[in-house]
Amino acid sequence: MTLKKSWFNWFFLALLFTLIALFQASFVAPFPSIFSALNLPLVVLIFCLLFMPPSSFLPLSILMGFWLDILSFQFFGLHLISLPITVSLLYILLTRVVTNRSFYSFLLLAILGPLFYNFLIYTLLLIIPAGLAPGFFLLSVSFWQYLGIQILWSAGLMLLFFNLVNNLSKKLKPVFLEKK
Repeated sequence: MTLKKSWFNWFFLALLFTLIALFQASFVAPFPSIFSALNLPLVVLIFCLLFMPPSSFLPLSILMGFWLDILSFQFFGLHLISLPITVSLLYILLTRVVTNRSFYSFLLLAILGPLFYNFLIYTLLLIIPAGLAPGFFLLSVSFWQYLGIQILWSAGLMLLFFNLVNNLSKKLKPVFLEKK
């Protein structure tokens, strides 16, 4: 790949991921709770685990975290810390525990991604004394309801994306060994 094409790819990916983060903060977050539970940046980053090495999706997760922090009302750095850590944990889980790239492994990542992300977010809000934590989040019914809705959104979008890519490309097709 030429240097010019590489810079163009990075510019295009940075612009795309910036637009996704801006779309999340501007259009998805203001909706009522069922629709605002859609965490599009996290779902896109989980899906990028299929196609990108860590040297590609980690800077993009930092970029998305930056834009989400600029546009959020929490302290600066909350998303900047939690998105890359969540994606790194999911990458370790994908490469060390769930070694195949089947639908069930990505369904597991779609379930664990929001779980890790929300635990990190609420733990940071609880630890850092910014006056933003509503109390201990594990005892809150609204935390578990929001997490359940977010997991359903993530799993549904992962089903849609996975089937779309599975039908359009051969990257996820199983490889069968032929007998000699």
